Amino acid sequence: MNRIPCEADLMSADDNTYGNALARCQSAAQDCPELGFCRYDGECFNKFTHEEAVERLEVLEKELAEYKAKWAKLNARHLHLIASLKASLGSAIKDGSDERVFAYRSCLAMLERII
Repeated sequence: MNRIPCEADLMSADDNTYGNALARCQSAAQDCPELGFCRYDGECFNKFTHEEAVERLEVLEKELAEYKAKWAKLNARHLHLIASLKASLGSAIKDGSDERVFAYRSCLAMLERII
């Protein structure tokens, strides 16, 4: 998959990357390449061809799937932590340990506020 040129590529030391950005720049004969940024607020780089848009969507879909997987893992860990705290709270209540009961309830209250 080819990389889609962006405005930052106007400052690239890599000849291919710089050349692709230069080809995309509307004012290639003017001073954008010398300045290292687009004088048109990046308009040259915000317009995608159909193929580039499809390519970008595929990349974003892959990133979204990766983030969903990471979120699912974090959520599972979070739920496991809450279940462990509730189990520990139950045993602390049975043991009559007021300090531990207070600590577990405080932790659970903080987690519930965050959620």
